[in-house]
Amino acid sequence: MSRGTVREALLLLQEEGLVHRMAHRGTVIADCRAEDAKELIRLRHGIECRGVRRAMARQGKGLADVLRHHLGAMQDAAAAGDEYLLSVHDRAFHAGLFEQADLPPVQPVLARCLIHAHRFKILHPEQQRDLLETANRHQVIIEAVAAGDAYAAVDALSHHITTIMDCGPSVLGSGA
Repeated sequence: MSRGTVREALLLLQEEGLVHRMAHRGTVIADCRAEDAKELIRLRHGIECRGVRRAMARQGKGLADVLRHHLGAMQDAAAAGDEYLLSVHDRAFHAGLFEQADLPPVQPVLARCLIHAHRFKILHPEQQRDLLETANRHQVIIEAVAAGDAYAAVDALSHHITTIMDCGPSVLGSGA
């Protein structure tokens, strides 16, 4: 593999916050700290909860069909015991939902929040749930979207995001 290819790969990983490059010293894997994960969940919460309202206003109840497709893929990955594939489809569910909000400059911020939340969960086994339970936690979001109830969708999404880690809704603190 050429040095240019390796350099490009490392630059992409750095852009995602997964590695730290230090001039003349090399590259190291970025820490995966609970404080970082909590802050990214706070950002994610704000982005996604505002985005779901906008997505529903633009796409209506048809948005639920797209989400059901992602849920099916998550359930298949869970049944196969493939935690990584489940995380790929979980991110696709949330990114696909937000994509319908049509806010392209914000999408990379959400993508970074999603990647780091999943990374934290995978690297900290005490944060794990049954894989099928993890997939099925998305059903209530789909039901609210299918019903066309934006308030219920925001509530369901808010609960889903704030209970990703075992710190509950308190992750938002008083400044939410």
